[in-house]
Amino acid sequence: MRRLSAHKLAVMLTSLAVFSALAAGAAIAKGPEIRVPSEAWVQEDSVFLRDVAVISGLDSLSHEINEVYLGRAPAPGKRRSLRGAMIQAKLDRLDLPENAVVEIPSRVKVHRSFQEVDDQDFEDMLIDFLNDKLPLGHFEVSRFQVRGNGPVAEGYLDVVLEDSRSDDYYGQLSLKGVISVDGNMERRVSIAAWVDYEAPVVVATRKLDRMDVLTAGDVTVEMRNLSRLPDGVVTDPKEVRGMRLRQDMDAGEHMLSRMLEKPPLVERGEDVTIMAENGVLSITAIGLAKESGGLGDAIEVENKMSEKIITCRVTGPAQVEVRF
Repeated sequence: MRRLSAHKLAVMLTSLAVFSALAAGAAIAKGPEIRVPSEAWVQEDSVFLRDVAVISGLDSLSHEINEVYLGRAPAPGKRRSLRGAMIQAKLDRLDLPENAVVEIPSRVKVHRSFQEVDDQDFEDMLIDFLNDKLPLGHFEVSRFQVRGNGPVAEGYLDVVLEDSRSDDYYGQLSLKGVISVDGNMERRVSIAAWVDYEAPVVVATRKLDRMDVLTAGDVTVEMRNLSRLPDGVVTDPKEVRGMRLRQDMDAGEHMLSRMLEKPPLVERGEDVTIMAENGVLSITAIGLAKESGGLGDAIEVENKMSEKIITCRVTGPAQVEVRF
């Protein structure tokens, strides 16, 4: 193996030291730079140069450079392209140092970061919602759908279900979900589902006939799927006691509110006692009922003394009252 002389070795070591010193000096003397990559991700609605560029060595101009506005950001989860020439034109308006290195591609793809609410999250929210609205029985959710869901901006996420219904929360159910980020509404989604709901229903304990006045022993409660029954199903047995049937019923048949009526305490054409009060005076008179009515019903009555027709409220058998 060939050996280097001590002199040549010394020269090589000296040259290496000089080269290292020059390289270190070049690094220290490196000029200011603005380098824009071909792709970048942003979070906000607007795109500034600080969002897409790597900037160094320009401390005196950092604010002006950082705040160079490049345009609107794409929608969350989307992207848009920025022309490099547009970015360069905006930089040309600044008083950059002559030795500044600026590297900008012809196109910059800007992506918007995002977050999403899973459809399963909406279904879980619906189940919690129904647990509050349907406390008396057991329910099952099927055919669940969410429409209008998609990416939203990053930030503090809040999701609520709007409760604007005035009817029942079973059968075919439709609700709205509102997605907000940092307090700003981002999306409104439509939620649809079929809800089977088994709950106590009033049914006849035996065969009942039209015009029967119901007692406690005439009815009981059984678990039925309300989602498969007509509107107006009676669920509280207290609501039917003392009411009169308007049609025949079979044993085990569920009861509907339209099957019931108040038994009339006053029959059309019968004489009634009219009580007239004003808080101080109380006067009684005899009248003729022009129509039938149950407790609390307003009916027309003819005062036999004055022969005038007045509207009275039924207060008992053959008794009505009017205030003057």
